[in-house]
Amino acid sequence: MVATLPESEPRIMAIGREPRPLSPFKRLWGATREPILATYTSKEPYHKVSRGTRVIAEPFLTPQDIVTGVQVWAGKPEDAPPDRLPAGAWVWDIHPEDIEN
Repeated sequence: MVATLPESEPRIMAIGREPRPLSPFKRLWGATREPILATYTSKEPYHKVSRGTRVIAEPFLTPQDIVTGVQVWAGKPEDAPPDRLPAGAWVWDIHPEDIEN
């Protein structure tokens, strides 16, 4: 999972089921750079085989239709991707008038 928060470069959030510190993604771009950027921009899934690598990128959308993350898998064209792991987020929209003292 790659975090794609506004005004920030993409950052690794997790690899498989293992959470990671939010570290810059620059070192690992490789074949996943284009899919992440395309998915972030289009808000649509990305599936492509190129130069012997199959890449799948799925956007993680908030209820407001904002891409806050991209789940990415890359492997051999004949390999089946693993099942997508569930992901979740919170939406904070608290107004002062909604808070009781």
